[in-house]
Amino acid sequence: TYQKIQVLFLKKKLEKKSQKIEVFVQCKTNNSDSDTLICSYIGYQTKTIQVDLSKSINLNILLSQSSTTLSEFVIIYKKPLTTKQILKKCLKNTSKNYSNIPVNLNGLYRETLKEDNNYIYLNEAVVDIHYTKYIQNRIDRNTYRKWQYDDEYAFEYKATWFDGFPNQFNTIDDKVRIVESRSSESSSLNNLDMPMTGNPLSLTAKDYVKYRYDFFNPNTFKNYIYTKKESELENNKHCYVIQFHPKPSSKKVIFNHIFKNKNGIYTGRIYIEKSSFAIVKMDYQLLQSFDY
Repeated sequence: TYQKIQVLFLKKKLEKKSQKIEVFVQCKTNNSDSDTLICSYIGYQTKTIQVDLSKSINLNILLSQSSTTLSEFVIIYKKPLTTKQILKKCLKNTSKNYSNIPVNLNGLYRETLKEDNNYIYLNEAVVDIHYTKYIQNRIDRNTYRKWQYDDEYAFEYKATWFDGFPNQFNTIDDKVRIVESRSSESSSLNNLDMPMTGNPLSLTAKDYVKYRYDFFNPNTFKNYIYTKKESELENNKHCYVIQFHPKPSSKKVIFNHIFKNKNGIYTGRIYIEKSSFAIVKMDYQLLQSFDY
C-alpha cells in the first residue's frame, strides 16, 4: 500500500498529495517560467527539482530513504520500592512535608449524621484553629490528667456521662474558636437527637500522620497486611496506592482507654505522593467482622 507524499511548487504554491510514490504533476501557465518542485515524505530525503513550466512534462521522481543518528542514551533499571519501603519513607519525611512549628488555620467544619442512608442531622461552623507541630507520639500528660480527674472531656447523653478515649485527643495546646455556627434539628426515626461525639478538635485528633495511630503506627504494622496497588492520580498528584487490612485473628479486640490501639481493626487505602512521600488522602473504615 502506497502512502501519501507531499508535492509542492515554491512559486506557484500548487500543492498535491498522491497515493503513489510515483507522482505526476501538471501545471499550465501563460508565462514562460521555471519553478522549484519539492517532494518530501517522512523517512525519505527531501528532493528538489527545477521544472520548466513552459512545457508539459511528466516527471518520475524516486525518493531515497533517510536515517537519523541519535545521541547515545543509557537505560537503567531501578527496582520498584516495596510497600514497606514506601511507608518507611513516608514516616521519615514527615518533618519535611509537615509543619515543625504551630500554625493558625481557618476553615469550615461540617458534620453530618446518617440513619439508614438518610441524612438526619447537619452541624456546620466557621472556625479558627491553633494547631501544634508534627509529630506528636505521646498522649499529652495534661490532657490525660484532665481526662482522669476533671469533667472537661466528659459529655452527657440521655442522662449518662461518657468519657472519650484520651488516645484520640489533641495536645493541650491545640485550640479552636467558633466564629459562626449553625445546626439542624434531628429528623431521626429512632429518637437520636444528635451525634454522641463530634467537633472540630475531634476531627483534628484523627490526624494519623501527626499522632501515628492504628494502621499508621509503626508498632502496629505487624498486625496489618499492606499491598501496593496500581498507581493513581489524586488531586493532580501521582500517588502510590497502599491497600491495607488486618491480619486474620481469632483474638477478641479489647480497647484500652489509656494507650494507643495496637489491634488491627481498620481496612482501607493510603494515597502517598511519589515525589515527596506525603500523604495525599486516606480512605478507611472499621472492619466489622472482628469480635469487639
